[in-house]
Amino acid sequence: MIYPYPSTPILDTFAGINGTPLPVHWQVWADHPSGTDWEIQGNAAAPTPGGVVANYFFPELYRSDYEFYFTNSAKANDLAELKIMVISTPTGNGYQLTYVAFPTGDFFMLHLINGGALGAQIGTDVAQETASGDSWMFRKVGNQLMVNYKPVAGSWSNLRTETDNTYNLIDNYVLLICEDNDEITRIKDWGGGNYLGSRGAMLNKKFRPRSFAPGLAR
Repeated sequence: MIYPYPSTPILDTFAGINGTPLPVHWQVWADHPSGTDWEIQGNAAAPTPGGVVANYFFPELYRSDYEFYFTNSAKANDLAELKIMVISTPTGNGYQLTYVAFPTGDFFMLHLINGGALGAQIGTDVAQETASGDSWMFRKVGNQLMVNYKPVAGSWSNLRTETDNTYNLIDNYVLLICEDNDEITRIKDWGGGNYLGSRGAMLNKKFRPRSFAPGLAR
């Protein structure tokens, strides 16, 4: 059984001084069009002004089975797109989960990434109203692509599982991207890594919260 709970620890809480860049284990993804930096605001990751922010998390590269998740501690007041992209190289192949936030009518989408560019959508839009403090996760296990979600006062559940056999790559980068932002969006409690299985998920549910992975302390 594949549980919807995270099987991996929280890696970054984004605690720090307002207006400073994210820690050194985050870097600007220069290959992303108009990529600029996230910054710390109110002990959260905030998009800097300018439209598109794209950073990659680089303590390690990730295997073909993975999960990444965070808490949207402040939801945008207007259209904003938050993306978790997992690809093999800066111009490589992989998958992307996009969360589209509106005042009402939020939804999620899964896409292929082909040669660093957005490819075909996998399945249909996943409608889910969200609020500040909610969390969501992108997980890949084998050919299963999963959208998992947790409301601020609730538990993790699976919103959608799609099957796709296009890519099963190793040595993946993971990107955190925000587009069309109104600069209100805030991100807390970034977690994830190589998927640890149902035992890791159940232990993580029982013993959370967990802190930074080894070597990531500020």
